[in-house]
Amino acid sequence: MPSSVRVSVTNRQRKLKVDSAGLRRLAKRVLCDEGLATPAEVELVFLRDEPMATLNEQYRGRQGATDVLSFLYGGEDLPDEETGCLGSVVISVDRAAKQAAERGHEVAQEIARLVTHGLLHLMGYQDEEAADRRRMRARENFHLEITRTGGR
Repeated sequence: MPSSVRVSVTNRQRKLKVDSAGLRRLAKRVLCDEGLATPAEVELVFLRDEPMATLNEQYRGRQGATDVLSFLYGGEDLPDEETGCLGSVVISVDRAAKQAAERGHEVAQEIARLVTHGLLHLMGYQDEEAADRRRMRARENFHLEITRTGGR
C-alpha cells in the first residue's frame, strides 16, 4: 500500500473507543484500491450527534444529525493543491451505535462501513439515485469483505 496516503483521526467524543490504527489502514486501502494516484491526506473525525446536527444543517440545510458527512477539499477526487488534503469524513458515533443496534452488528463494523462510505464519496461516488446507491453499496461491501477476511 503506498505511503503517499496519510490518514489522521480526530476523536472529538468520549462515548466510544475508536480503533484509530485499524481505521487508518482501512482508509488507506480503500483510497488506494479506488485509484487515488496522488499523494493526499484524509481526516477522519468522530463526533456526537449535537455537533453533527450543526454540521448537517450548516452544510446540507437538513435538520438533525446524520451518520456521515464527507467534505471534499480539492475537486474530482484530487487533493487540494495548497494543503494536499483530499477531504474529511465526519462520523456521528451516536448514529453509528444506533444503526449497529438496529442492524444487529458491532459498532466497530458500522463505523468501518461509515468510514468506507464517506471515503467513496470523496472518490466521486454518489448515492442520490437508486442505481448509484447499489453501485456504492457494492463497493462498500467489497472493501469491508476484504477487511473482514484480512485480505490485502
